[in-house]
Amino acid sequence: MQPHEMKPSELAQAIRDFVEKHARLSPNYDPTDRWSDPEERFTGPDPSCLLAAAASIERGEKPDRIFSDWGSGCYGEWNDKALQAEHDALVKAAYAVTFDTEDMPATGPKA
Repeated sequence: MQPHEMKPSELAQAIRDFVEKHARLSPNYDPTDRWSDPEERFTGPDPSCLLAAAASIERGEKPDRIFSDWGSGCYGEWNDKALQAEHDALVKAAYAVTFDTEDMPATGPKA
């Protein structure tokens, strides 16, 4: 299924799965060290911005601005055109997300 065909909850999960699979971890991040900040686990801010977009979608909000660029070096092989297309499709779908009543969280959408 293409990202633009997904329900908001599916899109948010697809974004999380993409980041989990393709984002480069910082060599300074140690998940066993209680002082390592999970927000700084990536080599740059782009994956965290994608995760913030997924969180917005889960809350029933459209993401305002997604600062994530394939060429940033924060993801897999920067010259992998298929992964770049997947990344770009996820970002495009996140900007275009619409919410049906059944997609709304219990608290409803934010205006």
